[in-house]
Amino acid sequence: MQAQSTNKLSEFNWFNWYTPKTRVVCHVIFWLLVLLFYTLNYRRIAKDVAWVFILKDMIVVLTIFYGTTSFVISNWLLKGKWLLTFFWVVFGYLLWAAGTYAACFIIVNYFPASGNYLKFFFDLVLSNGPLGMVYPHNVSVLALDYVFLVTLPLSPKLMKSLMEQSYRAAKLEQHSLQLELDFLKSQISPHFLFNTLTNIYQMAKESHADTPETVLRLAHLMRYILHESKQELIPIRNEIDFLQNYIELARIRYEKSLPVVVEIVEPQEPYTVAPLLLIPFVENAFKHGPNRSLQNAWVTISLAVENDQLVLTVANGLNPLAKAPPQSGIGLENAKRRLMQYYPERHELETDTQVNKYQVTLMLTLK
Repeated sequence: MQAQSTNKLSEFNWFNWYTPKTRVVCHVIFWLLVLLFYTLNYRRIAKDVAWVFILKDMIVVLTIFYGTTSFVISNWLLKGKWLLTFFWVVFGYLLWAAGTYAACFIIVNYFPASGNYLKFFFDLVLSNGPLGMVYPHNVSVLALDYVFLVTLPLSPKLMKSLMEQSYRAAKLEQHSLQLELDFLKSQISPHFLFNTLTNIYQMAKESHADTPETVLRLAHLMRYILHESKQELIPIRNEIDFLQNYIELARIRYEKSLPVVVEIVEPQEPYTVAPLLLIPFVENAFKHGPNRSLQNAWVTISLAVENDQLVLTVANGLNPLAKAPPQSGIGLENAKRRLMQYYPERHELETDTQVNKYQVTLMLTLK
């Protein structure tokens, strides 16, 4: 679902399409349609004097529309300034009421009016003078005409503004996740790459038989970071291969001084997973375990997929005499945020910190 929504965002960019020229054309077409609607509506009931109501409505609606869309929505409504927004609505009604009173006064005094509906409407508007438009018993009747008048043009604009806000939020969130993923790549690469290259150099000097295989593992790891991790979702098999290459390179660094137990059960179905989602937990075990102290240093990693649920358990030994490592870091916080984004309500993350042991368990529903 996340991949589909991201692809749609990348396929169509509203802001690239809605250029100033396109905006002008859309506004002209829109107001011509509004004018046509007003004309057809008033011609049914006002006949020869329909143009007075049409002119009044166009002046009032254009004023309210552009005042609302160019200032009120962005500066008051979307910022939660409800009182100012309410005053603007009241101002809009008063503007419409004044225009309606003026139109009715002009028609009654200078043009013949016909139709029972117009006679009733003229009496309602003119009977109590200009202030009669704000009398409670009149407002209850006239307010519907006002609401109908302003909502017709404002509704599309308001929906457009809300859609643009949602679009910007989605793009910003997507961009933020990409920055976090890029940061995660940079966290994995420098120190680990430096240590691995140092080990390979020593192996090459000693003409170690495993040197070519080690170089190949490092090449696969870097290819994964640079290329495959750009995708939204990847086959879980690829993520497991990456973890195994990472673990084997870590083994080479510590040689036989670090007990590492790995139990990975291959999934039977072609599941997919977000790239680089699991590595922070494995990296954290080495970073806060053997990297800090080789006393009581050990790492165990288990991964299995059963009934569409992935369970990853990573534990490492801690030196009781060393300074306690932090229970979370940038890498783990990054992983938590990505879990919330890609797997909301589909994951559980448990941590257990003891004097000589740290363990993290991730349970992830893949479907």
